[in-house]
Amino acid sequence: MDNTLLFREIQKFRQWWAWILVIVVFIFTTVFYTFAMLQQLVFKIPFGTRPMSDTDLLIQGSLLAIFGILFLWLFLSTKLITEVHTNRICLKFYPFQRSFICFEKDRIKTFKVRKYSPLKEYGGWGIRKSKRGFAYNMQGNTGVELTLIEGVNIMIGTQNPDQFKEAMEKMLGH
Repeated sequence: MDNTLLFREIQKFRQWWAWILVIVVFIFTTVFYTFAMLQQLVFKIPFGTRPMSDTDLLIQGSLLAIFGILFLWLFLSTKLITEVHTNRICLKFYPFQRSFICFEKDRIKTFKVRKYSPLKEYGGWGIRKSKRGFAYNMQGNTGVELTLIEGVNIMIGTQNPDQFKEAMEKMLGH
């Protein structure tokens, strides 16, 4: 069976507010505790009005620095990969999904490109489930909504709706 790739899109977080959140968390967890550890452990000046022990500060500061680095790595590595092949559509929300979830073309009843509200309709970004169905989205408000033969709706966010639509039409023979 032919499995030619017709469309591939890789999306990453690009929202300015998400970057601010990540930067604030990273700065707080790394810079703040690095300063606290330097002041108390190196310069022997107690940090704060009720300083914790050197051991507790070292453990807490190290754990929060590791958390900050992991949070930054997670944000930088998260991506939605969408592929349309001649016989199926596949999605992977890395690193939360290690392998693709695929929908064979004979399971797809209809599809349409439409504007939508990730927050209002699905409760946010990422892999979401709501009364409308499932959503896989990273940014923006344009997506391709699949309706499967069993009645399940799947919204797939895209930054390239025209190319996505063209690939879906080729796959489904429209």
